[in-house]
Amino acid sequence: MKEQTRILLILSLLFAFMASLSFFAIQRLDHSASLALATRTAAMLVDAVNLSRTSYSQNNIKKIRNHGLVSIGPDHYEYPLRVPNPATFAIELAEELSKEENGLLVRMYSEYPFPNRQNTGGPQDQFESDALSLFQHNPDQPLILETSADQRQVLRYAEAIVMSASCVQCHNSLPNSPKTDWKVGDVRGAMSITLPLYGNNDELSTMRSSISYANLTFSSLVLLGLVSLMFIYYRSLRFSSDVEQKVSERTQSLNTMAHTDPLTGIGNRRYFEEALAISLKKAREQKKDITLIYYDLDFFKAVNDQYGHSVGDLCLEQTAKEVRNSLRTAACFSRIGGEEFAIILFDVDKPISQGIADRIRRAVRQTKIKPEPVQLSVSVGVAYCPTGTFIESNDFMEMADKALYQAKAQGRDCVRTLVCK
Repeated sequence: MKEQTRILLILSLLFAFMASLSFFAIQRLDHSASLALATRTAAMLVDAVNLSRTSYSQNNIKKIRNHGLVSIGPDHYEYPLRVPNPATFAIELAEELSKEENGLLVRMYSEYPFPNRQNTGGPQDQFESDALSLFQHNPDQPLILETSADQRQVLRYAEAIVMSASCVQCHNSLPNSPKTDWKVGDVRGAMSITLPLYGNNDELSTMRSSISYANLTFSSLVLLGLVSLMFIYYRSLRFSSDVEQKVSERTQSLNTMAHTDPLTGIGNRRYFEEALAISLKKAREQKKDITLIYYDLDFFKAVNDQYGHSVGDLCLEQTAKEVRNSLRTAACFSRIGGEEFAIILFDVDKPISQGIADRIRRAVRQTKIKPEPVQLSVSVGVAYCPTGTFIESNDFMEMADKALYQAKAQGRDCVRTLVCK
């Protein structure tokens, strides 16, 4: 009897240890998964807001600046024909994303807030101040802190907001800007995300009650514990796999959006500049010819004025389609401005490059815009760099632009070529 009692006591102690160890492991797994998911979610939110702000600045504000009837400013609610500047747009988007009932808070702040945001636009606590200090020395490193707020565990995540060329132009020219000597690469401020690490407390209490109830019967709990652990492990693997797949799909989708012109479906300016840098490097390393072609629709403003912008957009879309169909060796085809397009040709000699340029001209000439009787033509500039020559991206673009203007000056609807020396 004593032996049986001793064995039962040993088994009970062993079970208690196993149950405690399993509970601790589950808690750690739950915490690690929650922390990893919250960190990844915060990073994706920052990327999404930054991408929205960048896209808004490049695709909308750039057009509005040349529009005499519409102005730009943070006080857009006070004027019917004023749109928010990119920073105000991103701040308002962050406020829309914030949900107090779920514990989600998205904030943009800076050491130099605009006058209308003096009370809320600066750092509000030590974490936000520490983030700004860190980003002055290391803007590429996010600041992550696990802490408690409103009686629950939260993750605080912050990334630097770095000034781009369009941001510098805007902030340095606004009359109420608190700082007007910004440079590209300066840290403008930070974006902060606060996320709860766990769901509601009822879910957590239910899990703990289940584990406590399992301790009542040793034999059934061991089996139940093993099955539960296997189930949790399986679900964790599935969850991790699903998260990885969704993040990968989302990243690919965002990358495609960031590099594609929404009207024509071809590359945008960002895609073109990246492709040009890569192609020039490849041409130098492999000792190959490289050609940059610029073309611009002739008298396109008159088309918009006469037929309206909807027909103008159709012209851009249809001509881009015809040109794309006529190209066979293009390394890159992009829309780099309103009616201006660029094509990179790799390992193509000068005669063939000129032939492709003329084929582009003829393709646009033959484009039919229905139902309007629009007759389109283009001026084409060709910058050709033979093997052995070296040129920087900016100089190459300037050469193509110069050739384009020569074509315009010599009557339009023609091709002009400049050769690197």
